[in-house]
Amino acid sequence: MPTPTTRLALLKPSTSDPFVTADIAANLQKIDDIPGYKPCTSSTRPSWSSSQAGMLIVETDTGLIWRFDGTVFKRVAPAGVLRTTSGGVAVATRTTDFSTSSTSAFVVALTLSNVVVPDGNRPLALILTGAKGENTNGAVVCSIRRGSTANAGTDLGTFGLVGDSTSPTAGAQGAGFTYVGWETAGVTAGTYSWTFQIRSSLTFGGTSYIRADSSNILRLVAVEL
Repeated sequence: MPTPTTRLALLKPSTSDPFVTADIAANLQKIDDIPGYKPCTSSTRPSWSSSQAGMLIVETDTGLIWRFDGTVFKRVAPAGVLRTTSGGVAVATRTTDFSTSSTSAFVVALTLSNVVVPDGNRPLALILTGAKGENTNGAVVCSIRRGSTANAGTDLGTFGLVGDSTSPTAGAQGAGFTYVGWETAGVTAGTYSWTFQIRSSLTFGGTSYIRADSSNILRLVAVEL
Protein backbone atom coordinates (compact mmCIF):
# COMPACT_ATOMS: atom_id res chain seq x y z
CA MET A 1 0.00 0.00 0.00
CA PRO A 2 1.42 3.44 -0.89
CA THR A 3 2.68 5.56 2.02
CA PRO A 4 2.57 9.40 2.07
CA THR A 5 5.79 11.38 1.89
CA THR A 6 6.63 13.67 4.83
CA ARG A 7 6.26 17.14 3.27
CA LEU A 8 3.80 17.00 0.39
CA ALA A 9 2.00 13.76 1.27
CA LEU A 10 2.75 12.32 -2.16
CA LEU A 11 1.69 8.70 -2.43
CA LYS A 12 4.87 6.62 -2.55
CA PRO A 13 4.26 3.03 -3.63
CA SER A 14 6.38 0.05 -2.69
CA THR A 15 7.76 -2.25 -5.38
CA SER A 16 4.88 -4.67 -4.75
CA ASP A 17 2.08 -2.08 -5.10
CA PRO A 18 0.03 -2.04 -8.32
CA PHE A 19 0.37 0.86 -10.75
CA VAL A 20 -2.56 3.23 -10.10
CA THR A 21 -2.93 6.14 -12.51
CA ALA A 22 -5.18 8.00 -10.06
CA ASP A 23 -2.33 8.09 -7.55
CA ILE A 24 0.06 9.48 -10.19
CA ALA A 25 -2.49 12.14 -11.16
CA ALA A 26 -3.02 13.09 -7.50
CA ASN A 27 0.74 13.38 -6.94
CA LEU A 28 1.20 15.62 -9.98
CA GLN A 29 -1.65 17.86 -8.80
CA LYS A 30 -0.08 18.22 -5.35
CA ILE A 31 3.24 19.21 -6.91
CA ASP A 32 1.52 21.74 -9.17
CA ASP A 33 -0.39 23.18 -6.21
CA ILE A 34 2.89 23.91 -4.36
CA PRO A 35 5.36 25.02 -7.06
CA GLY A 36 7.92 26.65 -4.74
CA TYR A 37 10.45 29.25 -5.92
CA LYS A 38 11.78 29.40 -9.45
CA PRO A 39 15.47 30.34 -9.56
CA CYS A 40 16.44 32.88 -12.23
CA THR A 41 18.42 36.11 -12.57
CA SER A 42 17.16 39.68 -12.70
CA SER A 43 17.56 39.59 -16.49
CA THR A 44 16.09 36.12 -17.07
CA ARG A 45 12.74 36.27 -15.28
CA PRO A 46 10.19 33.82 -16.73
CA SER A 47 7.40 34.92 -19.07
CA TRP A 48 4.33 33.87 -17.14
CA SER A 49 0.57 34.22 -17.67
CA SER A 50 -2.33 34.65 -15.26
CA SER A 51 -2.16 30.90 -14.57
CA GLN A 52 1.05 31.53 -12.57
CA ALA A 53 -0.45 34.26 -10.35
CA GLY A 54 0.92 33.96 -6.82
CA MET A 55 4.04 32.03 -7.81
CA LEU A 56 7.46 33.17 -6.59
CA ILE A 57 10.88 33.62 -8.13
CA VAL A 58 14.24 34.16 -6.45
CA GLU A 59 16.93 36.09 -8.31
CA THR A 60 20.28 34.39 -7.84
CA ASP A 61 22.23 37.54 -8.74
CA THR A 62 20.40 39.91 -6.37
CA GLY A 63 19.02 37.57 -3.71
CA LEU A 64 15.61 39.25 -4.04
CA ILE A 65 12.29 37.37 -3.97
CA TRP A 66 9.40 38.43 -6.24
CA ARG A 67 5.74 37.41 -6.47
CA PHE A 68 3.92 37.26 -9.81
CA ASP A 69 0.46 38.85 -9.54
CA GLY A 70 -0.76 37.54 -12.88
CA THR A 71 0.60 40.51 -14.80
CA VAL A 72 3.83 41.81 -13.25
CA PHE A 73 6.40 40.77 -10.65
CA LYS A 74 6.23 42.54 -7.29
CA ARG A 75 8.89 42.39 -4.63
CA VAL A 76 7.95 40.26 -1.61
CA ALA A 77 10.21 41.77 1.05
CA PRO A 78 12.47 44.76 1.60
CA ALA A 79 16.23 44.59 1.34
CA GLY A 80 16.59 46.24 4.77
CA VAL A 81 19.72 48.35 5.15
CA LEU A 82 20.86 49.05 1.60
CA ARG A 83 24.36 48.59 0.20
CA THR A 84 26.77 50.90 -1.58
CA THR A 85 28.51 50.27 -4.88
CA SER A 86 31.51 48.96 -2.91
CA GLY A 87 29.34 46.35 -1.18
CA GLY A 88 29.37 47.97 2.26
CA VAL A 89 26.28 48.90 4.25
CA ALA A 90 24.73 52.24 3.30
CA VAL A 91 25.74 54.14 6.44
CA ALA A 92 27.59 57.47 6.54
CA THR A 93 29.25 58.67 9.76
CA ARG A 94 30.89 61.78 11.15
CA THR A 95 33.08 61.81 14.26
CA THR A 96 34.06 65.50 14.38
CA ASP A 97 32.12 68.68 15.05
CA PHE A 98 30.56 70.61 12.17
CA SER A 99 29.55 74.26 12.20
CA THR A 100 28.22 77.00 9.95
CA SER A 101 26.99 80.56 10.26
CA SER A 102 25.09 80.47 6.96
CA THR A 103 21.49 81.65 7.25
CA SER A 104 20.37 81.91 3.63
CA ALA A 105 21.65 78.58 2.33
CA PHE A 106 22.04 75.05 3.66
CA VAL A 107 25.50 73.50 3.87
CA VAL A 108 26.29 69.77 3.85
CA ALA A 109 27.24 68.27 7.20
CA LEU A 110 27.15 64.60 6.16
CA THR A 111 26.90 62.75 2.83
CA LEU A 112 25.73 59.19 2.24
CA SER A 113 26.85 58.42 -1.31
CA ASN A 114 26.84 55.63 -3.90
CA VAL A 115 23.81 53.84 -2.44
CA VAL A 116 22.45 51.08 -4.66
CA VAL A 117 18.65 50.97 -4.72
CA PRO A 118 17.31 47.72 -6.23
CA ASP A 119 14.28 47.44 -8.49
CA GLY A 120 10.86 47.39 -6.86
CA ASN A 121 10.01 51.01 -5.98
CA ARG A 122 9.69 50.18 -2.30
CA PRO A 123 9.61 53.06 0.23
CA LEU A 124 12.87 54.11 1.87
CA ALA A 125 13.72 55.60 5.24
CA LEU A 126 16.78 57.83 5.69
CA ILE A 127 17.48 57.59 9.41
CA LEU A 128 19.62 60.29 11.02
CA THR A 129 20.94 60.05 14.58
CA GLY A 130 23.21 62.48 16.41
CA ALA A 131 24.44 63.43 19.85
CA LYS A 132 23.71 67.17 19.89
CA GLY A 133 22.68 70.11 17.74
CA GLU A 134 23.08 73.64 19.08
CA ASN A 135 23.45 77.28 18.08
CA THR A 136 24.94 80.35 19.75
CA ASN A 137 21.46 81.90 19.48
CA GLY A 138 19.50 78.71 20.09
CA ALA A 139 18.20 77.32 16.77
CA VAL A 140 19.58 75.05 14.03
CA VAL A 141 17.59 74.45 10.83
CA CYS A 142 18.17 70.93 9.39
CA SER A 143 17.22 69.06 6.22
CA ILE A 144 17.66 65.55 4.84
CA ARG A 145 17.91 65.72 1.06
CA ARG A 146 18.26 63.39 -1.89
CA GLY A 147 21.32 64.54 -3.80
CA SER A 148 24.87 65.54 -2.90
CA THR A 149 24.77 69.29 -3.64
CA ALA A 150 24.48 71.86 -0.87
CA ASN A 151 21.19 73.77 -0.69
CA ALA A 152 19.74 71.61 -3.50
CA GLY A 153 18.12 68.24 -4.13
CA THR A 154 14.80 66.77 -3.05
CA ASP A 155 13.90 67.77 0.52
CA LEU A 156 12.76 64.72 2.49
CA GLY A 157 12.12 66.67 5.66
CA THR A 158 13.14 69.97 7.23
CA PHE A 159 13.26 70.21 11.02
CA GLY A 160 14.77 72.26 13.82
CA LEU A 161 17.15 71.50 16.67
CA VAL A 162 17.00 73.72 19.73
CA GLY A 163 19.97 74.31 21.98
CA ASP A 164 22.04 77.35 22.99
CA SER A 165 25.75 76.56 23.05
CA THR A 166 26.39 79.66 25.21
CA SER A 167 23.78 78.89 27.86
CA PRO A 168 25.10 78.30 31.40
CA THR A 169 22.00 76.25 32.23
CA ALA A 170 22.61 72.50 32.36
CA GLY A 171 20.74 70.69 29.60
CA ALA A 172 19.98 73.84 27.60
CA GLN A 173 22.93 73.40 25.23
CA GLY A 174 21.15 70.87 23.03
CA ALA A 175 20.35 67.17 23.18
CA GLY A 176 20.57 63.98 21.15
CA PHE A 177 18.27 63.62 18.16
CA THR A 178 16.81 61.11 15.72
CA TYR A 179 15.01 62.09 12.54
CA VAL A 180 13.69 60.11 9.57
CA GLY A 181 13.44 61.38 6.00
CA TRP A 182 10.92 59.41 3.94
CA GLU A 183 10.98 58.32 0.30
CA THR A 184 7.39 57.16 0.58
CA ALA A 185 6.96 56.45 -3.15
CA GLY A 186 10.37 54.80 -3.45
CA VAL A 187 12.82 55.61 -6.22
CA THR A 188 13.61 53.75 -9.42
CA ALA A 189 16.52 51.31 -9.42
CA GLY A 190 19.87 53.07 -9.53
CA THR A 191 22.66 54.67 -7.49
CA TYR A 192 21.81 57.59 -5.21
CA SER A 193 23.23 59.97 -2.62
CA TRP A 194 21.53 61.63 0.35
CA THR A 195 22.81 64.42 2.56
CA PHE A 196 22.20 65.94 5.96
CA GLN A 197 22.34 69.73 5.61
CA ILE A 198 22.09 72.54 8.15
CA ARG A 199 21.92 76.32 8.38
CA SER A 200 21.30 78.92 11.05
CA SER A 201 17.90 80.52 11.48
CA LEU A 202 17.09 83.52 9.29
CA THR A 203 15.52 85.13 12.35
CA PHE A 204 18.07 84.35 15.05
CA GLY A 205 21.34 83.91 13.10
CA GLY A 206 24.32 82.80 15.17
CA THR A 207 26.64 79.86 14.57
CA SER A 208 25.11 76.39 14.31
CA TYR A 209 26.92 73.28 15.54
CA ILE A 210 26.42 69.55 15.10
CA ARG A 211 28.51 67.88 17.77
CA ALA A 212 30.19 64.54 17.07
CA ASP A 213 33.17 62.52 18.26
CA SER A 214 34.27 58.89 18.35
CA SER A 215 31.82 58.12 21.16
CA ASN A 216 28.97 60.29 19.85
CA ILE A 217 28.77 59.51 16.15
CA LEU A 218 26.57 61.33 13.66
CA ARG A 219 25.00 58.70 11.37
CA LEU A 220 22.83 58.63 8.27
CA VAL A 221 21.59 55.23 7.08
CA ALA A 222 19.41 54.21 4.12
CA VAL A 223 16.84 51.48 4.83
CA GLU A 224 14.38 49.91 2.41
CA LEU A 225 10.96 49.18 3.91
